[in-house]
Order: sequence, then structure tokens, then C-alpha cells
Amino acid sequence: MTQSLDDLCVFLEWDTKFFNYRIAKVIPNRLSQLEAQSIANWCAENDIECIYFLAHSDDMETVRVVEDNAYRQVDVRVTYEFKLDDFSTNRQLKPQFILDDTNQLDVNEMLSIIDNAFQNTRFYFDPNFTEEQCNNLYKTWLIRSIEEDFADHVIVIRKDDKPQAFITCQLNKETKVGSIGLIGVAEFARGQQLAPFLIDVALEYFQAMAMKQVEVVTQARNISANRLYQKCGFRTKNTCLWYHKWFN
Repeated sequence: MTQSLDDLCVFLEWDTKFFNYRIAKVIPNRLSQLEAQSIANWCAENDIECIYFLAHSDDMETVRVVEDNAYRQVDVRVTYEFKLDDFSTNRQLKPQFILDDTNQLDVNEMLSIIDNAFQNTRFYFDPNFTEEQCNNLYKTWLIRSIEEDFADHVIVIRKDDKPQAFITCQLNKETKVGSIGLIGVAEFARGQQLAPFLIDVALEYFQAMAMKQVEVVTQARNISANRLYQKCGFRTKNTCLWYHKWFN
């Protein structure tokens, strides 16, 4: 049965304002040809310029439908999970580093850490978004994680009072699932195992906040991130396919 349009599409006000395109998102993760046509009609009626769609990678019909309807694949999303039962760690931070909570005074230093750091993400692989827009997207995410409500906790590693690496954490108190949002290590601080240490610190934080498990999302093309999470004990939960469709 075809879903109602209210169940198929949603207008994304924040994305629209940020990118200066009228952007929407497909709500379900599976589509029939009839639903794809209904979405196209809705987008035409609402002057939508781009629509995002996250598809289950194991649904053959959905993949064929979106390809037949000119959706462009921009990412393979990998979701990892970590069960917090009996979690413990003995990782040690080298004495020259200090673990701390971040604050607004760190913003400028931390923004330099993430400049061009997320080029494996779907927005960089969509030629309709500029590199500057993509960079600003993740800078905005980081600023709002520190200053507003994009994160419940942001942890930073310092050396000589200068941020070297950070990780952002979100809590879902209803589902008891914690999420790692952004993780970044300054180029000059790499090779010192700061990322695995930060992940363990985040897992300790989630455990203390009564979360049952932790999830993190990355891209299949991001080999280093996949190896990092696997090394830290995360296991694959699912893989999905990100598509963007443009109407201009």
C-alpha cells in the first residue's frame, strides 16, 4: 500500500536555510515505483530542489527504483554499535596530554582541527554543494556542539593548553543509546593514539550516564575510521545507502 505524502516526505528547514536550496528528505528507507512518483510530484508542488534518501542496502527493489528515478548515490553509511555491558579500559594518556571538558575559548583552535577533515562524507561527494559549504557545515556542527545543544558532552585533549583532539557525545535517555557525533585529531597530533583513548573516555561517559549501548556512523569509504571503531571493539549494526536527487 502506498503511504500518505505526510509519511513519505518532510521539508528540511535547517538544511534549506544553510545551503540556500529548498531541501527535503524521504522518510521511509524503502520505496516502490508508485511512491517514488508521488515524491517527485510532491517535490514539484513544493519547489523542492534537492531531496535526500537513506535506503536500506539489502532491498533490491528500492535500489532499482531510486536508480530508475535519477537519484545519485553519494555515500554508503555504516553504523557501528558497542554494548556497554562489563565495559572497562586500561588505556593511559601520555603525561604531556591533559583530558578536559571543552569550552567556548577552544572554538577557534578546534575549528582548525576539522578544516577539510570530513571529506569522505556525502556532502563533499555531491558536486552541487561547494567545498566551502561542506566545511562550514561541520564547523557549524562543532560550534553548536560546544555552545548550544548539538551535543550533551564534548571532551578535549590538550597539550600546553592547546586542543589536540576532541569527541562529541549525545545521549538518548529514552532508548538508553549514546551516540558519538564528531571526532577529530589535529594533523600535528596524529600517530599518538589519541582517537582510541578518546573513544574509551566517551564509552566511560556513556556508561556513567546509564546508557546500554553506543552507536557511531561513518562512511564505507573512510577506511581509517572503520578500522578505528573495529579496533575499539565496535561491531557493524547495519549499512545503508545515501542518495540525493536534484530537480533543477
